Amino acid sequence: MSKFKYSIIYFKNFNRKNKNKINFGSKIVQKPINFKIISFKSLESTNNYAKNLIQTQKAEHGMVIQTDYQTIGRGQFQKKWQSTTGKNILISIILNINLPIQDQFYLNMITALACSKLFKNKINENSYSTIKWPNDLMFKDKKIGGILIENFIQGQIINHTVIGIGLNINEEDFKNQIFKATSLTIETGKQFDILETIHELLIYLNEFLLMYWNKNKFDLLDIYNQNLFKRNEFISYFDDEKKRFPVKILGINEMGYLIVND
Repeated sequence: MSKFKYSIIYFKNFNRKNKNKINFGSKIVQKPINFKIISFKSLESTNNYAKNLIQTQKAEHGMVIQTDYQTIGRGQFQKKWQSTTGKNILISIILNINLPIQDQFYLNMITALACSKLFKNKINENSYSTIKWPNDLMFKDKKIGGILIENFIQGQIINHTVIGIGLNINEEDFKNQIFKATSLTIETGKQFDILETIHELLIYLNEFLLMYWNKNKFDLLDIYNQNLFKRNEFISYFDDEKKRFPVKILGINEMGYLIVND
């Protein structure tokens, strides 16, 4: 890491003497994560940097790679993520875990619900902050954030995961975006401290992680479906032959598949 200038901030929302016991599916009572934020002025990609730490065995459980700017930031399907320097949340979270591969979509649920709770708290509890399956965060019909999760898998177990999160916080310039977008600043007229907002997000992430670890998987699924974008509405669906027809979104199942009805 010597080629970059960085700073480290320990996020101690819980007492560090409570060591994390990361062993999914065991009887061990899980402990909240003490996150450690490593901040950069600029990176190519926080996810790429985090993955390199894992591959070189330098990663620590709970590391949060944060940058003010990404030169090749990307979302799902290699879509480019644009962000003005220092205006938004651009982070990747490293978790060293033993997660059954069949539960991998719960990482999306946990992350999306933490982000949605952050937006609802900052705008208002009854805001139109929803989750667009599988990786987008919406306010009304505009994108306000995105998630990119990349896993390291051995056999049927996810050993490490990198949770990439990009949230529009103080952004006001969306003229180059190909989709409709918004930010906390646009919706509230306020400016937000980025690091303080990251700290709040990590509290919510711990909250939903603990729900999973404490065997409340179906509660997570229910909350996720309650916040699903366009739920119980008809959307246009294209089949393998590119034929377009309407389907009604009913929800998602625990494997992360979208459930629809024609």
